[in-house]
Amino acid sequence: RTLIETIGSGFATKIIQYFHSKNLFEHFDTWVDPVNIAKKYGYDTHLFTDLVEFVYFSTDLFVKNESSLYKLTETYQSYEQLGHVFDKFLLTYGPCLDNLDHSLYSPCLGNDITNQTAFADAFSFKRQYADNDIIFQEFQHYEITTIMDLGCGPGLFISQFIEECPNASRNRRNKYRFF
Repeated sequence: RTLIETIGSGFATKIIQYFHSKNLFEHFDTWVDPVNIAKKYGYDTHLFTDLVEFVYFSTDLFVKNESSLYKLTETYQSYEQLGHVFDKFLLTYGPCLDNLDHSLYSPCLGNDITNQTAFADAFSFKRQYADNDIIFQEFQHYEITTIMDLGCGPGLFISQFIEECPNASRNRRNKYRFF
């Protein structure tokens, strides 16, 4: 990657972060003219269209047709999954990068300025990527009665495990008291 591409990537990240914070990606589940979105929100139509075009050229988020309409690529059609990634990385860890000087000198590597609310919100509803029914069938088949969850996040899987296997023992460790 060239220096110019890297800088452009940083600009694209800021645009994506803004679009996500305003829920603008929800409009791109079908072919849409950015001018219509800009008008709906009172944005300058030329600038908004240029920003969409910039994200189109800088990332793999959008596809564009011959009528200059845009939509999310098939990879990102599940805005629920895409929103989870945005919440987790851009909103949670964004403050650490925005305040890089603080993060570099902080004894806790900037964890004190991570957006813990955004991190919790990233997991606020079940954004499971796979059907856990198969896993629970395996638990029953092998008579698994104990599970330990080590890691970050709200423990959605272990919560579901508790519901499915109420008599099983469980233990959860997480450095974030927020959950």
